[in-house]
Amino acid sequence: MRYKGRIFSWKSTVALVALFSQLAFAIGYSQAPGTSKSKGAQKLLGVWKAQREFPPEASGSLVVQRKGSVWKARIAGYTAAVTFTDGVLSLELPGSKGEFRARISDEADTVTGHWVQPPVVSMNVKFATPVKLTRDSLGRWLGIVEPMRDYVTFFLKIRTDSSGRISALLRNPQFNVGRFFNITNVTIKGDDIEFLEEGREGTRLPGKYYEGQEMFSIMIPDAGGTYDFWRVDESLSDFYPRSKSNPEYIYSQPVESNDGWEVASLKDVGMDTEPIEELVRHIASAGIDSINSQYIQALLISRKGKLVVEEYFHGYNGQEPHDTRSASKSITTTLVGAAINSGYPLDGSTNISEVFYTPKERKLLDSRMKKMTLEHLMTMTSGFACYDGDRDSPGNEDVMQSQSEQADWARFTLDLPMEHEPGEHAAYCSGGMNLVGAVVSKVTGLWLPDFFQRRYAEPLQLGLYHMNLTPSGEGYGGGGLRLTGRDFLKLGYLYSNDGMWNGRRVLSSDWVRNALSKHSHMWNEDYGYGFWLIDYQYKGRKVKAFYAGGNGGQYVIGVPELDLLVTFLAANYGQKVMHVTKREYVPQYILRAIR
Repeated sequence: MRYKGRIFSWKSTVALVALFSQLAFAIGYSQAPGTSKSKGAQKLLGVWKAQREFPPEASGSLVVQRKGSVWKARIAGYTAAVTFTDGVLSLELPGSKGEFRARISDEADTVTGHWVQPPVVSMNVKFATPVKLTRDSLGRWLGIVEPMRDYVTFFLKIRTDSSGRISALLRNPQFNVGRFFNITNVTIKGDDIEFLEEGREGTRLPGKYYEGQEMFSIMIPDAGGTYDFWRVDESLSDFYPRSKSNPEYIYSQPVESNDGWEVASLKDVGMDTEPIEELVRHIASAGIDSINSQYIQALLISRKGKLVVEEYFHGYNGQEPHDTRSASKSITTTLVGAAINSGYPLDGSTNISEVFYTPKERKLLDSRMKKMTLEHLMTMTSGFACYDGDRDSPGNEDVMQSQSEQADWARFTLDLPMEHEPGEHAAYCSGGMNLVGAVVSKVTGLWLPDFFQRRYAEPLQLGLYHMNLTPSGEGYGGGGLRLTGRDFLKLGYLYSNDGMWNGRRVLSSDWVRNALSKHSHMWNEDYGYGFWLIDYQYKGRKVKAFYAGGNGGQYVIGVPELDLLVTFLAANYGQKVMHVTKREYVPQYILRAIR
């Protein structure tokens, strides 16, 4: 996802957004205007952290068993009836606490299905998570359900300036809500504190300060309840990229894992250590003194097919799937290539109206709509009245995700008016890319998470992931897929290695070539099938590169000529500083390291 003025990866409910805003209002601090420094206000100086977890009601061991013609399932103390139709097993827990679906075969001893958790509190969105079921000696199917972790974190750095004024810096790694507010005022009377955003008279929220516990508390009912802010040790806090007490860094190669990546040292692949150490130290020692400070959480580098750098920051450990935002648009188009490689009747010339409409319905369509092809959607040249850069555009992603009249977002996009002839104008349209995913699902006859698992996740040896769903329960192809950094980087490898992963062909050579060729031009960059195409300066000449990019600083960057891949994960959502890694760090540090 490119730079857009958004809080979440897609719109949450209006009430929740408003209450997160209230929370942001609540936690910026200074003394009351016109007062001198007070001992009460001074007590707040330092770094504070609040974190709320919203655990799922169902997780852990899943047991599915058949007795005669009756199927039953057990998980987290719940028992649910199971339906089994045309080889598809499905269940729904009482009270909408979770759903599961999988295709079961008598010939297989292991299958992979998906657990669908209820809408998460922090985003009001459902996610589908893979669950591997294994048949035991008693004929039961056993698996472990690991829903997406649902939590919200806030950091406050409360400080004084040269005039003695007390202010605060708010950082929120999940959604970066702090960038919307300039909060500076606090009134302290005994244990009572009241907060006010500068210039917003009447926007007040009371709280309590518990001096003996080094904690203050604010109640935000519709945002999950009470948020308790605790003082943390600045030298160790993950508010900073790395521990301030130990800023040194010495390179070491990544650890071997059972995920298909071969690891090696920088020296093994013809790269110098010094520029990479310089880059990691630069990231690790960055001061967090502004809302526009970089918030990089991961850096991974692969060369010659081997993983050679894997570094994490701000407490992120690489095991939790990260929001890739619109970088997963490039995976949506890749699913088209995977479907073609699997023999499904698809190609760039597939007519969109013929996929979704009957011949009788097609007669009533706009003549321009009848010309639209799959390639038009993949290259952002559909002609729909859809532009994410214009808040007033009928197809704007925020408009689509905020409305409640049409739960089927693919149908929402199909119902948009046409503004241009297909192919004549490029406009960034997330709804159009979601429609690409709907085409894959329609033509293959598979739920999008199932197709993703079979034709992408399984051949690329992906671990845990979470696919966000639309209100109608379909996989969303417009962005937001959550992957670990190592699995995210595999997207670049697939295109750098002629569509192959560990000896298995996922994409054809023709697909790779076409996907990384220029088909349109937007925002001063060329665009292929879901990939951006740029050049880098390298030792006095230009080398071509491609990248998948997502809001906040999610990047997979490939430089095929140098057999180089780079991944960044970050949390600078909606900020231009997200582009620094791609524009400056790659050429200044990483390319310089290549001998």
